[in-house]
Amino acid sequence: MKKGRLFPVAPDGVMERSYPARWYRVESTGEYRPPRKGEWYISGAIPEGYKTENDLTVKHQIGRLVEVKTEVIHTVVKYC
Repeated sequence: MKKGRLFPVAPDGVMERSYPARWYRVESTGEYRPPRKGEWYISGAIPEGYKTENDLTVKHQIGRLVEVKTEVIHTVVKYC
């Protein structure tokens, strides 16, 4: 997977309840190894980010949690 690519946090991805998941993504670090306890990893047929509760033995794409800012830009066009 390409380094820097962003993936959504899985609904059951062990996200702290006080922060809405829509403000966060899991960014690929380019590492491929078994994740350790507390690390974020990317998995699934439709890739999503998960946080490990324990050390895993299966290799996954390693990620890190990042906060995202969505900016909506509206352009008004006047037709005469």
